[in-house]
Amino acid sequence: GLSLSWPRQVAFAVMGEGSRQALIRQGVTEDSATVISPLDPARTDSDTLVEALDLPGLAGKRVLIVRGESGRELLANALREAGVTVCQVAA
Repeated sequence: GLSLSWPRQVAFAVMGEGSRQALIRQGVTEDSATVISPLDPARTDSDTLVEALDLPGLAGKRVLIVRGESGRELLANALREAGVTVCQVAA
């Protein structure tokens, strides 16, 4: 599990079940953190993740996006348009 305590008010957002399972293997559960994912598990892409987010509620906040080298900009752009400060890290 995680070797440090994750602040409950800092949510995770994941694209799909594989990412959710990776968090669980690290000790992150629905009881220990808020985990946001696409509402339709059959569609796991940036578009459906954006639909699951409370964009107005994120205005003025900071978001870290960990993504692949060739990831799309849709999520980052939607967050920025909602007034979110976005930092991206390629992993």
